[in-house]
Amino acid sequence: MFQKKDLPSVLFLALLILIVILTLCQILVVHRHDQRGYHVSKKEQLIQRKKMYREMIGNHNFRKYKNIAKMEVFRRKIETIITKLNRENNINNSSNITGYNSDINVNAGTITHSTGETGNIVLCDPVPPNLVGEISVQNCDATCRLESRLAVVSGGYWKPKACVSRHHVLIVIPFRDRWRHLTILLHNLVGMLQRQQLEFRILVAEQFGNATFNKGRLMNAAFLEANKRFRFHCAIFHDVDLVPENDRNLYCCPWQPTHLSVAVDEMHYRLKYDLLVGGVLAMTSEHFQLVNGYSNEYWGWGAEDDDMAYRILLSGLRIMRPSAVVARYRMLRHEKREPSTWSSRTKLLKSVNKRFQMDGLVNVPYRLVFSRDQPLFVHMMIDVGRPG
Repeated sequence: MFQKKDLPSVLFLALLILIVILTLCQILVVHRHDQRGYHVSKKEQLIQRKKMYREMIGNHNFRKYKNIAKMEVFRRKIETIITKLNRENNINNSSNITGYNSDINVNAGTITHSTGETGNIVLCDPVPPNLVGEISVQNCDATCRLESRLAVVSGGYWKPKACVSRHHVLIVIPFRDRWRHLTILLHNLVGMLQRQQLEFRILVAEQFGNATFNKGRLMNAAFLEANKRFRFHCAIFHDVDLVPENDRNLYCCPWQPTHLSVAVDEMHYRLKYDLLVGGVLAMTSEHFQLVNGYSNEYWGWGAEDDDMAYRILLSGLRIMRPSAVVARYRMLRHEKREPSTWSSRTKLLKSVNKRFQMDGLVNVPYRLVFSRDQPLFVHMMIDVGRPG
């Protein structure tokens, strides 16, 4: 028979059951908004998540994680481990969501420099006033003389004169033997960046020698070299064969990693798959260091960008995308590179969660052959070695 002395035990048990129920409800919540910004069903979300986890933990362990709640618990464990590793390695997970890491403080219309001097300033508008929307891609042969009318300082640097830009952007273009594509891209890109009132610098990172192309090493090395020489808040990693078709697709510093090349003509202006971040990717300097840059292990074409997508998610970040209405690109025609073997790519992708803290910016092997200021860009020749 129930007695008053049993009341504390009963209340404690009821409280414990309530906590368990609330915890399970929280784990089982599935957000109906996917990363592209439109609604999808709960069933589609579960299918996407199961696919991601299957690739992350490998097919041989997938039977243990068929239940979505168990997979969410597994993800939380991974994030806890990563947070601990970040703390131990003093990796700064920036709380400044605007992407600024500046020696300039803005307050009530005044500017304070690191020297302590102050003066009146005018910040550029959050939405640039001179955008035109859709732009037609202009072809340009090797005889184009762009520097005279674009007013870019030697070394690919430009900033607006009438206001102080809100974003200091580094454009990194991995490159080899695509001079015609580079000319066309710069002919279309530079004017767009100026209309967006960005303070920007363009860096073309060319791989030295004739070894198999390694895009990840090249971008890691370019970021490290730029970090020694220039001041910037974020980096945009930009394929040389993708030309923007709308200047309302802003190349500003994002609060989360942002995939800008959502709709490409070669892919019928549709996102090929949900984890795609290849083509044009914008990240703050802090976030790029947090995810430890790109992997150094992908030789040849394919999967290095998928590896980056996993790094972003494993680091507790999100992949953002602008609307496909404005994030449109034309792909310049070229001979497709031979992709690396599927087995080697799959093996690397399955091990992302185990190696991404040790494979990337912290251990990229490279040698800077030379760095030269060209009229519209900094040209860095980088030796990233050969496949092992």
